[in-house]
Amino acid sequence: MRERFKTANAHLGNGLKLLTEIRPGKREEEKKRNNKLLVSTELESADDYLVEAFTRFNIHSSLFGLDTRLLYTVNSQASSATEHSIPRAFANFRIARLYLDSLISAIYNLSHEVASLPAPFPIPRRFTHTHSHLRTSLDQWHQTFRTSLPTLITHSPLIAPLVSPLLQTYHIMSTILLSASLHPRDELIYDSHTAEFTAMLAHMRGVWETILSAHAPLGLDELPSPPGFTADMGFIPTLFFVVLKCRVGSLRREALEGLGGAPHREGLWDGILAQEVGRRVVEIEEGWAPGGLKEIRNGVGEGGVPAEARVYGARVVLRDGWEGKAELRYRRCGVERDDEEEEIAEVEVEFGSISSGLLGKCMFTGR
Repeated sequence: MRERFKTANAHLGNGLKLLTEIRPGKREEEKKRNNKLLVSTELESADDYLVEAFTRFNIHSSLFGLDTRLLYTVNSQASSATEHSIPRAFANFRIARLYLDSLISAIYNLSHEVASLPAPFPIPRRFTHTHSHLRTSLDQWHQTFRTSLPTLITHSPLIAPLVSPLLQTYHIMSTILLSASLHPRDELIYDSHTAEFTAMLAHMRGVWETILSAHAPLGLDELPSPPGFTADMGFIPTLFFVVLKCRVGSLRREALEGLGGAPHREGLWDGILAQEVGRRVVEIEEGWAPGGLKEIRNGVGEGGVPAEARVYGARVVLRDGWEGKAELRYRRCGVERDDEEEEIAEVEVEFGSISSGLLGKCMFTGR
């Protein structure tokens, strides 16, 4: 959208609404009763491609706090007696991702509904039931993925070393999101997931090592500076999630540095912008003035951040007409619920700047 971010977000919302209204095979009364978008496992029409692209951008927006709610289901789930049912096998990586995407979307919808409850808010039984069902579905997805992986690798040997760890990283992130979904203002809950954050970064290191090893015969001087390009959803959201929710200093810094090496744009985001926003969150929580990775690297260590210093509900506002600044909005955990207000911090960044590091160069040689 040529950096017209507000307009792009409006197009996303309008596009999702339009696709929901024109989806085939639904009676009008059924649409009103069950307003869910149907995502096909087979790409048979232009609408199928649009639906998949828009639903993925919607998930991407949710991961960065841009709340465009959407209910959708994979077509084979629609005929099942159990919502979010998972098949016994995945025919390809794309189908595995579709099912995982639908679970991520459902988790974000659950989190949004719980967060909108008035305080004090006893959790309605339907929410705890949904939570339990999603946990079962996530476990089933992981089991099916592990069972299907040998076949998936055989059918797609070239992309498997990249796609497999990415999907596993998103699955781990989903389990963390689900565990916190009934407690939207409790940031301490993430402290029990240090092992999961560590595993996410380990998978990301595997992806980077695969990329670098494929280009090991080339010297750094032989690699051209990478041009920018746009992908739908890769490792930027997962690294950003680690920065926001993991308060273990070494893991948080590793994720920040990883964002700085992301040489591409995913949706509205690129790694440099995500790194600067994440760095600003760290500075707010750990009490450091803006000054770069070196300055905050000596901040809070492995002990984490005190509960009252943490922020939640962080979201980024990007406006039309890019002027080198993003607006970070957040709430503080140490503020009473009745008095809490959304605070605002500016983030200065050169949007669209591309990393010139070795990882960035390797991803663009095409060799």
